[in-house]
Amino acid sequence: MFKLEPIVDASFNIWGYEALLSLDIPNPYIFAVPNPVLELYILDQFVHNYSRQLEKNRFTFNLSVFAIVIGSLNLKKLLSKYPNLYIEITEHALLLPPSRITSQNEWFQILANLMQDFPKRFLLDDYMEGKTFSLYQTLKEYWFAVKISIQILNQINSLSLNNTLIIAEKVETEEDFLTVRNKANLFQGFYFKNKTEVL
Repeated sequence: MFKLEPIVDASFNIWGYEALLSLDIPNPYIFAVPNPVLELYILDQFVHNYSRQLEKNRFTFNLSVFAIVIGSLNLKKLLSKYPNLYIEITEHALLLPPSRITSQNEWFQILANLMQDFPKRFLLDDYMEGKTFSLYQTLKEYWFAVKISIQILNQINSLSLNNTLIIAEKVETEEDFLTVRNKANLFQGFYFKNKTEVL
């Protein structure tokens, strides 16, 4: 049900894995818009099936802000129980929950409280795209890492994010890796599929 993509350092040591739903239908079609009930159900299934691996390995799991707001109480329990579980806020980061559920101030406060309670357990996907920059800046002391595509990373001479790690995404070839090796802390992509041991 899940595909595990290794996240590695420059020496190909595995830092952890991103857990992705593995279906015949591509994930972008399933999650074209935030679907909090489905997202939280899939997270529960992942934790149930990988509880033993979570004791020894780090995993990142994708959630929209909408799902985090709706499932904040259960998410808090899971983050407390599994120190190796990290939450990756998806590209829906700035697609806000409907006003009938919560106001902008309320959803932001829920997210801020979670990140303060669990510092360095959240990653921001697609950094430097859309409005993710403003979300990073507002909560910058609590992020563990930001993910940046190599296409964007190659357009930047240098990027300093204090204590936030940079993960280069979509590293597909050796050439890709060599161009961003000195610009990021961790790396993810097809290039590492056969160079690392997958659980």
